[in-house]
Amino acid sequence: MKIVVCMKQVPAQADIRIDQRRWTLVRQGVPSRINPHDLEALETAMTLKDRLEGEILVMTMGPPQSEEALREALAMGADRAVLLSEPCLAGADTLATSFVLATAIRRLPFRPDLILCGARSADSDTGQVGPQIAEELGLPHVAYVREVKPCGDSLTVRRRLDRHMETIRVRLPALLTVARASTQVREISLRSLEGAFEEGAVELWGVAELGLEPHLVGRMGSATWVRRIFQPQGDHKTRWVRQDPEQAVREILRALVERHIID
Repeated sequence: MKIVVCMKQVPAQADIRIDQRRWTLVRQGVPSRINPHDLEALETAMTLKDRLEGEILVMTMGPPQSEEALREALAMGADRAVLLSEPCLAGADTLATSFVLATAIRRLPFRPDLILCGARSADSDTGQVGPQIAEELGLPHVAYVREVKPCGDSLTVRRRLDRHMETIRVRLPALLTVARASTQVREISLRSLEGAFEEGAVELWGVAELGLEPHLVGRMGSATWVRRIFQPQGDHKTRWVRQDPEQAVREILRALVERHIID
């Protein structure tokens, strides 16, 4: 089985900073980590590889420092790593990001049987990139998957929707986004980590390797952009009603009518 795992390196949340001119995250010089849901996607890929054999390629789009995340993935057991990095790719929204990732997947020397992504990222939290990649590639996709079981030329997946679990059978090739996988992310040995940073090869692709023009990617190729970022200022106050039940109900109803919440 050929599996591609799309990953993202995200800032440590306590260290998030915003570029006030471009309204984008500052990534240079900021401590980063692999997006947690992407780690779960990688562990899902490793579990499938253990059962079915095959090859795992990890891919990310980001600044040069994102290579660290790919080398960590190699240490976990991924076979190949591709970094999509060039200044013109910066500032991409989810649509431009998914377009570049889908283009890179098309450029691979093999057609993947399965593409795995984290359900959402810890920095932007949109949950859009995975499904958008699937739409770009014309693949069936299932979001927020927790369990994956191979079943011939298809997969049986389970995901939680509201208060119930849904079981879906999806034919390969397909794309899944993973959230809170049932398997625990494996630990990395020091020897594996050292080997990945000393010997592990990371392929670097830019727009030339992707066959794309700079105006189609990054900020210029984005359909949306951030105008400003601010913290909402709330003026809500809590009011306690400490009366017997009948009087409390009348008081609450009166307050709701005064605020035009009910007639």
